[in-house]
Amino acid sequence: GIDLSHYQGNVFWETVGDNSKMAYVYLKATEGGDRIDDKYETNIDLAHRYGLKVGSYHFYR
Repeated sequence: GIDLSHYQGNVFWETVGDNSKMAYVYLKATEGGDRIDDKYETNIDLAHRYGLKVGSYHFYR
């Protein structure tokens, strides 16, 4: 699996989803007290569309 957040920019989901070794992704959902990752909604929608299992996490400093 891989870990993705807004830092990776636009993800090539066709490549990730077609990789038979890729079964899951972890997505950064939130950070700090009130920040939602800019790419979270897009990434979770596309990960599900490509049949990947998804875990979400909060990053706290």
